Amino acid sequence: MPRPCDAAASAAAELRRAGAVPVRAPLIRIRPPADGGAALRAAAAEIHTYDWVIATSVPGADRLLAAVGDPSRLRAVAAIGPATAGRFAAAGRAVDLLARRYVAEGLLEEFADIPPARALLARAAQARGVLPAGLRESGWEVDVVAAYRTERVRLGEAERLAVLSCDALLFTSPSVVQSYCEQLPPPRGLVASIGPVTSAAARERSLRVDVEAAEYTISGLIAALWEHLG
Repeated sequence: MPRPCDAAASAAAELRRAGAVPVRAPLIRIRPPADGGAALRAAAAEIHTYDWVIATSVPGADRLLAAVGDPSRLRAVAAIGPATAGRFAAAGRAVDLLARRYVAEGLLEEFADIPPARALLARAAQARGVLPAGLRESGWEVDVVAAYRTERVRLGEAERLAVLSCDALLFTSPSVVQSYCEQLPPPRGLVASIGPVTSAAARERSLRVDVEAAEYTISGLIAALWEHLG
């Protein structure tokens, strides 16, 4: 289970409830962006000028909310999936738009019938350009700010051996795939991917993908793995 350090506990608990023995091997960590968050703070100071704010991950939502302070200042909010939407709900601000497919392309589909406006996209520094490019092609004005970046975590020898002994590996993002492939040989067990973007990153690194979640969440990933195992 190569999850970020701060996200592994709940995933491990869910795996235990399903009858598995999880091995936690955090391969990435979340860090402030290169500018220390200056661009996000500047955008938050002008948040009243944005018709929409868009968060494409839980860390992006967390850092956007921290920078804005009062979520009632947000005119309209779009989130890429239920976990991200849950961060806004916990802060007292329900989202106005939730993608039915938890990828950038899914958000673009939801925005298709909304008149072009001005949007702030808070995301990882290394994210794909699909969403802002697609919105701009439709006439939107989009400001993209790096809310955070991911950093590779170097595994110790004991962690490496534990990972290589696993019957299945659960990959949850392209950055996790990249960190794994930079440190470890191709896995001998099953490879399970949280969704098509992560699967594509695995295949680009010559990893086979045995299982892909239909719902792009940890719960969906675990369910897909159990279904595959029968």
